[in-house]
Amino acid sequence: MSSGGGGLDLRQQSSVSVFYEQIVQEYQRDELAQMATLDKLSSEKKGGKKAGPKNNDMSNAVARTEKIRDWTEHLIDIEKLAEDLETKIKKNPTDAGYFGLTEEMAAHKLKTLGPNALTEKKGLPWYLKFLLCLTGLFNYLLWAGSILCFIAYGIQEDKRDASNLYLGIVLAAVVILTAMFAYYQQGKSAALMAQFKNYLPPKATVWRDGAKKSVNSSALVIGDIVEINNGDNIPADIVIIKCNEMKVNNASLTGESEDLLRSTEEKEKNVFETKNVAFFGTFCTNGQGTGIVFKTGDNTVIGQIANLAQSAETTETPLAIEIAKFIKFISTIAISWGLTFFILGFIYGYSFITNLVFMIGIIVANVPEGLLMTVTLSLALTAKKMAEKFVLVKNMESVETLGSTSCICSDKTGTLTQNKMTVSHMFYDLGMIEANINYETLLKNPSLKANYKVTDPGFMALVQAVTLGTKATFGFQPQKEEILKYIAKQKGVSAGSLVFDHISDEDKRHATHALIEAEKLLPIQARKTEGDASESGLIKFVEPIVGLDKTRHQYPTYAYEVGGKPVETLIPFSSEIKFNMFVRDMNSAERNPTNQKDGLMLVMKGAPERILNRCTKILVNGEERPFDEESRKEVNDANDQLGRLGERVLAFARYELETDYFTKTPQYEFDVKGWKKWKDVKERDTSIKGWFPMWNLTLVGLVSLNDPPRPGVDLAVEKCKHAGIKVIMVTGDQPPTAAAMLLLDDNFCSIVNGVEQGRVVFDNLKKSITYTLTSNIPELTPFLTFIIIQCPLPLSTILILCVDLGTDFVPAVSFAYELPELDIMERMPRNGKFDALVTRKVIGHAYLTNGFVQSFVAFYTWLQVLNDYGIKPTSTLFLALEEGYYQTEDDIYDADQPNFGNTNFGDEDWKTNLFWDGSTDSHLDLRLFYVHRNRETWSKCRWDPTDTDIPKFWRISDVSHRQICYTVEANKYAQGAFLISIVCAQMVNLFICKTRSLSISQQGFKNQVSNFALVSEIALIVLISYVRPFEVGLGTRAVASPHFMVPTFSYYLLYFFWDEVRKIMVRAGTDTSVPGKVSYTGWIARNTYW
Repeated sequence: MSSGGGGLDLRQQSSVSVFYEQIVQEYQRDELAQMATLDKLSSEKKGGKKAGPKNNDMSNAVARTEKIRDWTEHLIDIEKLAEDLETKIKKNPTDAGYFGLTEEMAAHKLKTLGPNALTEKKGLPWYLKFLLCLTGLFNYLLWAGSILCFIAYGIQEDKRDASNLYLGIVLAAVVILTAMFAYYQQGKSAALMAQFKNYLPPKATVWRDGAKKSVNSSALVIGDIVEINNGDNIPADIVIIKCNEMKVNNASLTGESEDLLRSTEEKEKNVFETKNVAFFGTFCTNGQGTGIVFKTGDNTVIGQIANLAQSAETTETPLAIEIAKFIKFISTIAISWGLTFFILGFIYGYSFITNLVFMIGIIVANVPEGLLMTVTLSLALTAKKMAEKFVLVKNMESVETLGSTSCICSDKTGTLTQNKMTVSHMFYDLGMIEANINYETLLKNPSLKANYKVTDPGFMALVQAVTLGTKATFGFQPQKEEILKYIAKQKGVSAGSLVFDHISDEDKRHATHALIEAEKLLPIQARKTEGDASESGLIKFVEPIVGLDKTRHQYPTYAYEVGGKPVETLIPFSSEIKFNMFVRDMNSAERNPTNQKDGLMLVMKGAPERILNRCTKILVNGEERPFDEESRKEVNDANDQLGRLGERVLAFARYELETDYFTKTPQYEFDVKGWKKWKDVKERDTSIKGWFPMWNLTLVGLVSLNDPPRPGVDLAVEKCKHAGIKVIMVTGDQPPTAAAMLLLDDNFCSIVNGVEQGRVVFDNLKKSITYTLTSNIPELTPFLTFIIIQCPLPLSTILILCVDLGTDFVPAVSFAYELPELDIMERMPRNGKFDALVTRKVIGHAYLTNGFVQSFVAFYTWLQVLNDYGIKPTSTLFLALEEGYYQTEDDIYDADQPNFGNTNFGDEDWKTNLFWDGSTDSHLDLRLFYVHRNRETWSKCRWDPTDTDIPKFWRISDVSHRQICYTVEANKYAQGAFLISIVCAQMVNLFICKTRSLSISQQGFKNQVSNFALVSEIALIVLISYVRPFEVGLGTRAVASPHFMVPTFSYYLLYFFWDEVRKIMVRAGTDTSVPGKVSYTGWIARNTYW
């Protein structure tokens, strides 16, 4: 940001340029990285393939956008440009309207060059995109599991048990639903071209064959002359040939919603900074204009950007890489464990079907089926929250990248500051004064004392230089909404009840006049201006002292005529030169002055580094003195002092032109357009036509302006300091200004909010994944115990899915709504090489600690329920595959009878093993079936099946309608209790994972989604446990009330309190005494802070 008078003007003019530079550089970096990879691959292979078409497309797109820098159409004389573009401005010079292209020529160009539209590159058909969403490591595992389930069901002999069929359908449905969700999200992200297309207005007003007509915007061609009015979208890239107070908004290109004034005269070599061009897709916010179309469709600036956006290969974000690593890690575990126990199953003598089913179970237990949906939802919700904080996220996975930020390079004006400049200090007569009291305020409050006097010649000379060296004006043009509100107020109705187009022109004129007059009555500091922030601050200071319009009218900008057209003698500010210049007529009544005071005066304003070296004299007490080394040192010291205060400094210089050479009559023709050709000629050179002095000026003084910081910026910078983030000011101001402004930045708060939210995203994803992984251990261990100690299966595969896709889903997503921990901005920036999404500590916490506790308590619950229903814990060992004898319908257990009453004992035709996972054998009495076991194998039933005083569902299965005790139904009820134990554990785990180091009392319960998740978990487990269709379909049972969470809750509360103690020790072992640095001194902190 330049400290020159056009500081904000630079910001406005170069906003497109900056945006263009950034996007081109981004794609160039991507291209270089891709090409380097391709080169490496091709060098490893002789005759390797060349870069693919996608890379060539991007390379060509970048090359085309690079050529934009060389566009020169805006620099060419209008008549020459019209000739080059095969069009006519006017058929006759006296014509009121324009001529434009002939219809025949327009049709020929349309056929040759194509329509004025953005070309959307063909992508994959929707069905292929959807098929791609069905792929991926997790999905491959689930597909494999589903197919194996169908195979298992197909080859099993007993078709009464359809659990494998149901499981296969569920696994396939999971993949398809996940794919549909991913496809939907991709469809939302793929709306980029649709957004670009919205920039093209449906109709455009064009001059053809000398007549004005409306045509489809897509029919515009190069050479068309188009008219633009207030409220129109610009239909193509145009060179403006006429305009009246025309302003455009380039937000569609730059994201900065600022109205930029257009001009036919102010031309810059850089097409992005010139004022005589309006770009396709931008919006006319004020006035009218006419222009020649010189670029259409894909050749426009926005067309090139759209082409880049479509051509570029997307690079993986850090988060995408982390998730991919995590998926590979989990998939490796799932496959290796599944295959290992598949082989072990054969060693232990299990059948192929049994081994296959349990390999599927191990895979399903390891794969967090809802993870990808959870991650996507979390990112989408976070992106929405960031948008509410004025941080726009174009790529959802990029959200987290902000959290890894270790250095912020920020612009100053408008980002850290309010962009409301006010005069603060003035330096003249080799002295510095404070000038922060406006003269208008001084007049209204005589008790105030100012450090300047309006009778001081040095002060007034600087005020005059400010007045004559600036272009900004007081201007106010009421908008539609303001006019509507005024008229509504006058009529005593609501503004919403009025339609602007239905209001009479007289009412509109009256309202406009009244609003303009009311504006003039406002205090000067509150009045609206037209011009950049720096000049606006300057004119508000000088207005009450000399009167802006009065002084400028008295000393007008000198103009001379060329071809009957006036040419104003001025050089507008640009980012290249960082100054502007006016030649003023100091006595317009005197056409042949002999006194230099009545002649012409050159006034220059700009950045001190661009003005001071042009000065050889300095004005002191009204006299011009040599600008010697001593004086120059005083000025430089003052400049540095003001810069260190964080203020924008402007220097003002003048030159009273010699009346015998720079004459009014005849009019001296100043070469204000071609001055750059002789810019270094310091002495008068009569061979240079139109030469005027740009050097040997007289320094009048310095003026500094203060741009107050945005509210909260100081706190935001302090946050960065504690978060270990360096803040670097990127500014065009002189170095001292930048150094001071390091602690005050432009809406810097939004940047810091973005960084904080990025950290929160990673934090919350880590919490969500840790929460999700924890239940994997109690889901996995049942299969391991079944294989190793051959106990009845404590948890079925279907019930695992009830956890992963049911009870765990809402809590996992709720972490996206979790508020940041209090120390989130006191941690060091994340180092992707060491602080991954899933680390050794995360695995340790989820699997070895939390997961182990969950498994232990769940098995305890399972064994207790079995014991209550007649099966002792020790009796479960090797029970699953143990053979026994079917009983007859008349056989009744009697401990005193031979073989306990089983009349089939010893008959090998009735010898088999039980089906523990279904209800087909629920009519059998275990004591009779396992007749070879002694009576001590079985425990006493907790509830007598015949005792009607006990609730029926505690005694009798509502699926088999037989007693639960001593039947395989006991294991179904125990499985239900095992499931409830996991859900109960995950409810506690939800509180544990809410924070990584803080106490739950510090974090609180403000996350309403998390609170709802707790309720949803309870509601869902009750639903699937006690509603009969779910009992039959999922294999759950209506668990007895004393078994519902009661055996487990006390253990989990103890573990919760232990985790709170652990977090106390983590905090105690964390040293944050040095801002921006964190060290872990305690063993617990070093080894358990995940």
